[in-house]
Amino acid sequence: MTEVGGPPSETRLNQNQTIEFEEFYMSEMPKLAAFAMRLGANLSEAADIAQQAFVNAYPRWSTILHPAAYLRIAASREFIRRSCATIRETPVAELPDTAAIPDLSVAKVEFRDQEVRVFQAINCLPARQRQVIAWTLDGYMPAEISSILGISAGAVRGNLLKARRQLKVRLKIAQGGDDSV
Repeated sequence: MTEVGGPPSETRLNQNQTIEFEEFYMSEMPKLAAFAMRLGANLSEAADIAQQAFVNAYPRWSTILHPAAYLRIAASREFIRRSCATIRETPVAELPDTAAIPDLSVAKVEFRDQEVRVFQAINCLPARQRQVIAWTLDGYMPAEISSILGISAGAVRGNLLKARRQLKVRLKIAQGGDDSV
């Protein structure tokens, strides 16, 4: 598997690195949560998974070469770890809003009916197909996904093809129509 990060750094981030991390966090947090949802997490789990990925990245931020890919790998691993747990947590109350944290609360995130259908259809896919679709929908090419996940490019393309076929059936997309999924 290709390394997208580096070893943990014991040094504190300088002011420029801290600002860079904060800006990246604000822009990438909602995208990372959406990525976790495409892996199969519900909204509250996705927010927790994305947050944990950033928490894990912070101490080694200065050594991470490809932060978006690094965070998606961390989120994927956190999703798998949580999926294997026997107890799943369900939040019982909303946390107070904080201005410094991107708002991912259910009340603020509104998905169009079509987006909800797509999330539901993706959640019905087998785990590897869900994973490949999630990476693809985040803009990664099969060769990049292959390198990051440590699987062959053929396996990525095969899983992507199977996932697209299943999504077309589940979403009832015409075969001659848009193939953007």
